[in-house]
Amino acid sequence: MDKCDKVIYMNTFTKTLSPTIRISYMVLPQRLLMEFKQKMSFYSCTVPNIDQIALAYFIEKGFFERHINRMRKDYCQKKELFAKYLTIYDKQKALTIHESDSGLHMILEVKKENLKRFMMNANQKRLHIVALQNFYEKTTEFSNKFILNYSSLTKNEIEEAVKLLCEF
Repeated sequence: MDKCDKVIYMNTFTKTLSPTIRISYMVLPQRLLMEFKQKMSFYSCTVPNIDQIALAYFIEKGFFERHINRMRKDYCQKKELFAKYLTIYDKQKALTIHESDSGLHMILEVKKENLKRFMMNANQKRLHIVALQNFYEKTTEFSNKFILNYSSLTKNEIEEAVKLLCEF
C-alpha cells in the first residue's frame, strides 16, 4: 500500500478481536528493517508462543478476515440505526452525523446552547463522546463537533441512546 516506502504502520488486535489479546504489530518500510533489527533486537517478546501460533492459524485459515467482515457489517448496521433514529427523534434538527468509514465512531455536530452540559450528560448516560476540539491545538473551529463512540452499544440500546442525546 505504501508505494513511497515511508509509512510505519502499528496496530493491535485488542479492538478487532478482544481486549484480552495483548498482541500488537508493526509494519516497517523495507529500508528500516535492518536498522530496527540492529537497535531493537535485544528486546524480548512478551507474548506467549501459543498465543502467537493460535493467532497465526486464525489469520492463515481466513477466520480473521471473516470476523472483520462480520464486524464491519455489524457496525454499519449500528450506524444506520443511529441515523434512522436521529431522523425520528431529533425534531429540532440539532444533531448531524458526519459520515465516515471509521467503523467504531462517528462525528456528531451539535447545534445546542450549552455544549459542555450536553457532553457531560451524554457521558453520564454511557454515551462515550469527546469534543473534537480536544484533538486540535488553538482552534475553536470544531467546538460544536464531537466524536461519538457507539461500539459498546447493542443494536437494542441505540434507540434509547439517540433519545437521550436528543433530549439534552
